Amino acid sequence: MLSRTLVLGLALLAVASEDTSELPAVKKVRRNKRSCTARSSNFTLTDKFQGTNFFDDWDFFTESDPTHGLVNYLGASDALNAGLISTTASQATMKVDDTTSLASGQRRSSVRISTKKSFDSGLIILDIDAMPHGCAIWPAFWTVGPNWPNGGEIDIIESVNDATNNQMTLHTGAGCTQSNNNAILGQVLTTTCDANVNENSGCGIHDPSSTSSGAGLAQAGGAVFATILDESGVKIWRFDRSNVPADINNGNPSPGTWGPPVAQWSSGTCNPSQFIVEQQIVFDITLCGDWAGSVYGSSGCPGTCQSQVMDPNNFKTGAWVVNYVAVYSESS
Repeated sequence: MLSRTLVLGLALLAVASEDTSELPAVKKVRRNKRSCTARSSNFTLTDKFQGTNFFDDWDFFTESDPTHGLVNYLGASDALNAGLISTTASQATMKVDDTTSLASGQRRSSVRISTKKSFDSGLIILDIDAMPHGCAIWPAFWTVGPNWPNGGEIDIIESVNDATNNQMTLHTGAGCTQSNNNAILGQVLTTTCDANVNENSGCGIHDPSSTSSGAGLAQAGGAVFATILDESGVKIWRFDRSNVPADINNGNPSPGTWGPPVAQWSSGTCNPSQFIVEQQIVFDITLCGDWAGSVYGSSGCPGTCQSQVMDPNNFKTGAWVVNYVAVYSESS
C-alpha cells in the first residue's frame, strides 16, 4: 500500500452557470463500492499508467456487480481474449462487449479494474480521449477506501445513459458534509455525504458543462480531470482538450494557478484523514443497475433497460480511451 499525497489531475472545461431547474435527478446508488488560494507545493511523479504496460499494476474485479448491473466482469486474460481491453504505445482502451447478442436477462461482459496501490492523499492526473456513453451505460472513474463506506469514495467521473454532464460525488461514513464556503464552478446537489442515509445519494456536485461527459466530452477532443486529496479536503478540476494547462502537459502540475475547481469538499466539514483513506483508483463500466436502470425511461431511452442490453449494436460507444493516469506526491 502506498501512503502519500495524491492529486488527481483530469482535464475539464469549467462552465460557471446553468439553469438549476434542469439538473438531473440525484444519483441513489447502493455501492459497496482549500480554498483556491495558491500555495507553494512541489509535485513529484510516483506512478504513471500509460501505453502497452497500462494494465500491469491494476487488479481486475470479477465478482458480481455491487450496483446490481447487468454485467459480467471479466478477469484480465478473459477480457484481453474477448477484446474488451487493448493497448497501443500511447493509449489504453476498456470497453463493454459490443459483438455478442444476448437473451433477455443475460449479463453483458464488461471490465472493472482498480490499482494495486492505495493512497491516503496526493495528486492523480487522468487524460482521456473518450468515455463510455449511451442508453443503459453507467461508467465511472472513482477512488474507494477499505470497509466501505467508512474508508470513503470519491466519484470523479460518473454519468448514466446518454447524459453529457458529469456528476462528482463523495460517499462516506456518518459525519461528513459538503460545505459551500468556497467558490466552485459546479452546482451542489446534496450536502450529506453519509452513504447510510438518503439511499446513498452522497453529496453530489453537477458539472454544468455539456462537454464534461459522454458524447460531448468526446466531441471536444477529450478532457483532463485533476483531483487533489490532501489535508484541506478534496478538489476536482476539469479541462477540455483545448484548455489543458501547460504545466499539466509538461508534467509539472501547479494547481494553485488553475483557478476555482468544479467541485470541492472542505476539511472543515469533512476531514479526509477520518473519512477518506487508503484510496484505490477504479475504472468501471456497468449497465442498467441501481442508477442507470432507475432513470432509464426518464432519460429518453427506448424500450426497457434490460432489452437494451440484449443488442450489441447499442454499445459501440461503450469504451474508455485513456491516454494516461499519473499519480504525484505533494510536498510543501
